[in-house]
Amino acid sequence: MLTGLITALLCQGLEPLAAARLGVHLHGAAGDRAAESLGETSMIASDLVRLLPEVLRTVSG
Repeated sequence: MLTGLITALLCQGLEPLAAARLGVHLHGAAGDRAAESLGETSMIASDLVRLLPEVLRTVSG
């Protein structure tokens, strides 16, 4: 998921370092939210994908 997220940010015109930094931040924030709501042992990658729109709203708004 992280690679795809960074690639999507690159395709939107971000510089590579900025895309990597923002991608890692978003990925980590989605992971934190998943861990809070589901617990660390029961979360899976698709949970992060599901929470990504919520995380994006907090960054852009």
